[in-house]
Amino acid sequence: MNDISARESGFLSAVQGIQWAVFMLTNIIAVPVVIGAAFHMSPLEISTFMQRMLFVSGTATLIQVFFGHRIPVVEGPAGLWWAIFILLGTMSAQGEQGMLLQQLEMGLIIAGVFLAILGFLPIIEKIRVLFTPIVTGVYLILLVSQLSGSFFKSMLGITATNQLNVKITIICLIEIIIILLFSLKAKGIWKSMGPLVGIVTGWGLFHLFGLLQTGKSYEPTSWFAIPKLFSWGVPEFDVGIALTSLITSIVLISNVIASILVVGIALEKEIKPKQYQKAIFGNGVNLFVSGIFSVVGVVPLSVSAGFITTTGIKAKRPLIIGALIILMIGFFPYLGGFLSTLPL
Repeated sequence: MNDISARESGFLSAVQGIQWAVFMLTNIIAVPVVIGAAFHMSPLEISTFMQRMLFVSGTATLIQVFFGHRIPVVEGPAGLWWAIFILLGTMSAQGEQGMLLQQLEMGLIIAGVFLAILGFLPIIEKIRVLFTPIVTGVYLILLVSQLSGSFFKSMLGITATNQLNVKITIICLIEIIIILLFSLKAKGIWKSMGPLVGIVTGWGLFHLFGLLQTGKSYEPTSWFAIPKLFSWGVPEFDVGIALTSLITSIVLISNVIASILVVGIALEKEIKPKQYQKAIFGNGVNLFVSGIFSVVGVVPLSVSAGFITTTGIKAKRPLIIGALIILMIGFFPYLGGFLSTLPL
């Protein structure tokens, strides 16, 4: 019986790990495409960017789980870092964008070292007490408000077609109904499979109705490739970019603390003061890794709390499996190219 229980437990963890991986993908795959367009990158450059973004997100999640806050929280591209990349990319001349990317590499490295040092200082505990239940509640409301605009645009088909698309809207409604039915009515292992079944069903329906954008495909040069360091070139120091990066990292401390706090609530677990400090240290290490691998800066994602609440997956083991899957996908450019066809 013990062997059977162990096999069932291993199978359940594997299935839940795949769900975490799919959830991570939905927070990652848009970034290389959007930023690549802002910086006029070629399909090959976007493909390798996708590869590195997947690798760094998986690695960053494992760093936090094993050496940082040690709770199940996904690491993904920070909205603020994403916005800074797009803003600077669209404001700069095309001939200057290569140097700008090298300066952003250096900015991320500097910000990472700064946060890693800050993570050892007792100031983090003083910052944490500022996040009362009211502040945390307002943060969550603002987060939902920020995400709701793009969510409804995608659901109505406006993001994909620049106009209302009835087919896309119906497919999205079917996905929502499937996820809700699994979350509210299913039992046992099936209760945690709602998001996975919903996403796979939606992907299949998009393919059936010819709504996938197959024209925008990547052209990998090989089936296996190790993510490269400093793909945008040797880091260049710029005072303005360095200051912008430091300010951004300081602002995002609130995001790190709030993310850990709301996930702790979802886990029904009290977060210890040391965990906040280690989370800041882990975020510093992950920003440094983001810089040397030439990607957007990553942070703990608050939406992890929603995923945990919806699926009931509270153990760390499934997230570790999911992060390993994402990390390994980063070594296979063709998989990255295939995943870019997922409807956003």
